[in-house]
Amino acid sequence: MSKARGGRKGMSRRPLTREMLLPFAPPQVRALSLSSHLALLALEKGEGNWDHMVVLAGVICRTSLMGDPSGIDTDKPLLEAADLVMRRLMDGADPDRRWSVGAEDGAVLARVLAIHDQMVATLPRRRYFEAQARMEREANAVPREVWDGLPAWCQPPARV
Repeated sequence: MSKARGGRKGMSRRPLTREMLLPFAPPQVRALSLSSHLALLALEKGEGNWDHMVVLAGVICRTSLMGDPSGIDTDKPLLEAADLVMRRLMDGADPDRRWSVGAEDGAVLARVLAIHDQMVATLPRRRYFEAQARMEREANAVPREVWDGLPAWCQPPARV
């Protein structure tokens, strides 16, 4: 009698590929890092917009989700401070103007980006994709009524 792999009866999971078990290659790490650092730079220069906010919010969420068993210190108070920075930015959000962060808030976000960069460069690639998938599942689980209370310009596309 053979045992099911993974310890779950009746549940089959595709085996992980070599690529998913290894960290991202340096060019991919640089590309992922560049987009988030450019988003922060735009906010620091007073040229931020909704797209920059989405990039940085994703970095904060992924850092939190990838960090739990990674052994990399995610600094929970830092992530909470970054979340507050993003909330303050959203409270004053206006689609007709550029957004900006002050030096102190920018420094908080820069520290989160540094942790995220370290994780992307050292953790198995699957951890990044698992965190991304979890973010998407949780966003899709939010009832439509919650999104309806937000201005139209910051609502996600309608689900089909």
